[in-house]
Amino acid sequence: MKYLNDLNKKFLELDSIRESLIRKSRDVVKSSKEVIGLVHRDKFLEAETSINNMKKLLGELHSLANDNPKFSFSGSVKIAEQEFVEAITLFEFLSTKKISTGEELGVNEEYYLMGLCDLCGELTRKAVNSVIAENYSLVLEIKDFITQLHEDLELFSLSGELRKKFDSIKYHLSKLEDIVLRLKLSDKI
Repeated sequence: MKYLNDLNKKFLELDSIRESLIRKSRDVVKSSKEVIGLVHRDKFLEAETSINNMKKLLGELHSLANDNPKFSFSGSVKIAEQEFVEAITLFEFLSTKKISTGEELGVNEEYYLMGLCDLCGELTRKAVNSVIAENYSLVLEIKDFITQLHEDLELFSLSGELRKKFDSIKYHLSKLEDIVLRLKLSDKI
């Protein structure tokens, strides 16, 4: 019976850790959505503050997961890292036209690639809004970036969820190509 009592305590501790991971993951996701919203509204200084908070939250999540390797590849960590990458790279691309590597961001390589695939959706949204704002050069920069990213990722042997996310890039690229064609036909670029 003592063994089962000890085992029960262990399971309760693991459940508590899992719940903490889920909460931290939700905090990272919420913060990343905030960053994305601020970037779309061109509020880069406010976005930087939110990014610092998001980095702190992700650090806490990683610390919790690293102390308990069983959770390092949990769905909570995966989702948080993807959203983190999407938000950071959106901010970086639109503010500097460069993006950090997964290594520089300290995230899992597969989750990094998933976040980059998700980035394409946010950049397509920014391109559409840029057409409305008559910022046609940004539309071209975004199209060129997504084209290059798509070509680079085609070299990978992707499967599962990552493959599905990669396939979504084709949709975004097609939409951007259509936008650029319409701009050219109307002599806007």
